[in-house]
Amino acid sequence: MVGLFEMERIQKKGETTPLEQSIATILNEIQAGSEEGMKKALTNLKITGVKEVSDNGLKVVIVSVPYKQIAAYRAIQGFLVPELEKKVENSQVVIVGKRRAFPKEPVRNRRYVAIRPTGRTLRAVNESLLDDVVYPTAIVGKRIHYDLKGGQTTHVILDQHDRTRVEERLAGFALAYNRLTGIRTVFEVADH
Repeated sequence: MVGLFEMERIQKKGETTPLEQSIATILNEIQAGSEEGMKKALTNLKITGVKEVSDNGLKVVIVSVPYKQIAAYRAIQGFLVPELEKKVENSQVVIVGKRRAFPKEPVRNRRYVAIRPTGRTLRAVNESLLDDVVYPTAIVGKRIHYDLKGGQTTHVILDQHDRTRVEERLAGFALAYNRLTGIRTVFEVADH
């Protein structure tokens, strides 16, 4: 049975999954058990979907939030993600904004020229998802490695100042980003 507060927390058309309901319940529990400033910050925050990805014993829970609320989630992410990881057992939690890429218009069908915003291109959406996955760590470099068979692997280099906090989460970042975009990625921490 889904409570009223859980339904208010989930902003989605159609049926909700049990995982989405459990994350909404956990968010409500965190809101009820936290201090006044955190309660106010968590009051109007919603989720749009939750996915669970697992590979080789590693589980990652990807929480999608509305694009307009990603700044509010980032303000409290340092407190919220560890609390979610305590409640969701043996899982790494990643919060990403729900973004949508507009398709490219074919040249032959351009009767009315509509300009596609730069932020809605596939590349911009993938870059924004990459920033969301590794937030609050800064990305200091990125390389694309092409192998002889035609495949490519993206190497993302993260800031060395966050080494202690991020080092055990690198495999989870790669798993989440691969599931969201389909791009094979390796995350590393800068050496110097």
